[in-house]
Amino acid sequence: MFAEEIGDVMADLGQIPEKIAQILDQADPIRELARAMKDTPSVLFLGRHVGYPVALEGFEAQRAGLYPC
Repeated sequence: MFAEEIGDVMADLGQIPEKIAQILDQADPIRELARAMKDTPSVLFLGRHVGYPVALEGFEAQRAGLYPC
């Protein structure tokens, strides 16, 4: 299953430009959500397999104050 998951992620890499455009098109709702969560006292980052490094990066960025959640 791990190899299959990596294959799926690699296939998604080619779609990154489209996905970035979709996210930028939704910037206003994301900003609203960020404003609503800015005073949240804690955040839970979950990740396993290939998602584990992403969860660690989110944790480190939040701890360093890059994401003031």
